[in-house]
Amino acid sequence: MSDTPPDWVLVKATEECGWAVIPHELRKNYFSIRSFRALCDRILKDEYASWTYKLGDLLTKTKGSCWTGRVVGFYQTALTKEGYCIESINEPGSVQIYPVSALRRFER
Repeated sequence: MSDTPPDWVLVKATEECGWAVIPHELRKNYFSIRSFRALCDRILKDEYASWTYKLGDLLTKTKGSCWTGRVVGFYQTALTKEGYCIESINEPGSVQIYPVSALRRFER
């Protein structure tokens, strides 16, 4: 938490999207945790609405080592424009990150 700028706060948003770092001023404007969670949900839906997969989708890797799990987060880097954090269904709590090109929907 020491890396967080002083004008930003780390807050628990929802069970679905976990923790978020937001401007302190924004947090002060939301007095109830319910309205704050609604704001986080809206931001998440708007930000990733055009992405291929959504939170909770069951995915598996397409090649190489085996990894099957649910989408628990998203990421972007200079090389990866659409990346997913996947929590294993076989090893709960274990998370790997993969670009969209390495994933497909899991069919049982």
